[in-house]
Amino acid sequence: RFFFMKYMLSLVLYLLVTFSNAEMNLELFSTEYAFQTGGRCLDGSPAGFYFRNATNPRDSNKWVVYLQGGGYCRDKTECTQRSKTHLGTSTLWPKTMHGDYILSPSYAINPDFHGWNAVYLPYCGGDVHVGISPNATAKSWNLIFAGHLIVVAVFEQLKAKFNLGDAKAVVLSGGSAGGIGAFVHTDWLADFLPSARVVGLPDAGWFLLVPTYHNDTESIAQHLTYLSKHYDSWYNEDCYKATKNIGCAASAPVIYPYTKTARFIAESQFDTNQLFVQDGTPGKPGHIPNKTVSKYIEWFGSTMKSSLQNVVNNPRDGIFAVSCWTHGVTWNQTRIQGYTLRMAFANWFFNRTAVNLFDKCGKLPCNPTCVVNPKTTCKQELEKVCPGDLGKGEKCIKCATANASKLEQAGCTVKKVEGLCK
Repeated sequence: RFFFMKYMLSLVLYLLVTFSNAEMNLELFSTEYAFQTGGRCLDGSPAGFYFRNATNPRDSNKWVVYLQGGGYCRDKTECTQRSKTHLGTSTLWPKTMHGDYILSPSYAINPDFHGWNAVYLPYCGGDVHVGISPNATAKSWNLIFAGHLIVVAVFEQLKAKFNLGDAKAVVLSGGSAGGIGAFVHTDWLADFLPSARVVGLPDAGWFLLVPTYHNDTESIAQHLTYLSKHYDSWYNEDCYKATKNIGCAASAPVIYPYTKTARFIAESQFDTNQLFVQDGTPGKPGHIPNKTVSKYIEWFGSTMKSSLQNVVNNPRDGIFAVSCWTHGVTWNQTRIQGYTLRMAFANWFFNRTAVNLFDKCGKLPCNPTCVVNPKTTCKQELEKVCPGDLGKGEKCIKCATANASKLEQAGCTVKKVEGLCK
């Protein structure tokens, strides 16, 4: 009985410590450090990150870092407007946030990584985390595009203030624009931390440079070429030396042959952001208006599968490629052969099983476990996580930022949230 009571008291104490430290605290750069490193947002405000110490002492040298997504801005008007939102200025960031998915402190949601040091890197550069232009100039529309410099500054500060230099294992993850950022920075991080095992877990970051549905719609490649005239980007040097391709800055398929560090790729074969936003395909997820559109979507899916096959063929890496109408793979819901992304990544990372999970069920989205239509609307979810804040401007935006992952799962976009918060 004594030992049982002792065990229960230890368990209660552990749970109390865990949940009392569950919130991630904002570590904003000082003005001096931001100017020194170039770590500033679009509007010039200091960037920063959210941090939670490892809740399990045994995991004090293990880290999970997640880069926020949120698209990118394409011209002066878009970028100027963006600089006044939480995706362009740190002045709207809440002081704390609650980590979710691979940053969750909950054993039930995140059994393999819940006790690790957790870092969330907010996205405020509008440049898919690759900009290296630290000064506002007429060329850059009097804005700052310094995404890569922010990433570097974050890791430098983590090493200086939180002992990242002692790390033995680091998972670098991110979704959408953050997935691009995670993909392109994995090799850099491995060089930055030579004593650690570094792996990448980019989600929804495998953007194809393909023709769009309408000839008059600008492709991602054209956007990248246009934006390169307004700010400089950091890029994979080996890739650019070999190909001179603008995609060496931000296109995972272009960069992939030149990567050196292990990655586990999470991607939808029918990425809805690429299909319906970037490529201008008519219709919407689950609703195809005609055969011409259907053929384009089938072609896109076939092209994506062919591109991702390069990952399947690489014994260094792992993959979880779902046949779903989605942009971003759910952590604990969609399954392939009975495995969720959480289970598949953990099995790969801990060498439990060699995992390459790839849906092969049809020419159009066909995985029955996909989340096609969220159970709640964006507005309903915003009302749930931020009760009473709708229409209250800055207060609403701060709450939404702190609950970004939950809102994304309900189909929220930045524009939808901003409209509901105004």
